[in-house]
Amino acid sequence: MIARKIKFLFELKPVSHSALKRDTPAVEFARCFLRLANLPNFALDHLSRYEATLWRQADRMLYALEKLDRRKPQERARHVWFGTGV
Repeated sequence: MIARKIKFLFELKPVSHSALKRDTPAVEFARCFLRLANLPNFALDHLSRYEATLWRQADRMLYALEKLDRRKPQERARHVWFGTGV
């Protein structure tokens, strides 16, 4: 589904070599980004939402692993409380 939505990324027309020589790489990069941002299928918006979903999922997995304490016994922190003799 995502591949179908971003197939337009690969159908963009290449820029001529003469145009690349005139503009700096930063200007050319900005133009490419603006062309992608202005696509009628909102490909960058879809990719942004997909990336956010992946980061949320990674965060949930790390949180679950932290709560399960799935580390080797020698790597686990031991909480030793030294009393004051009271």
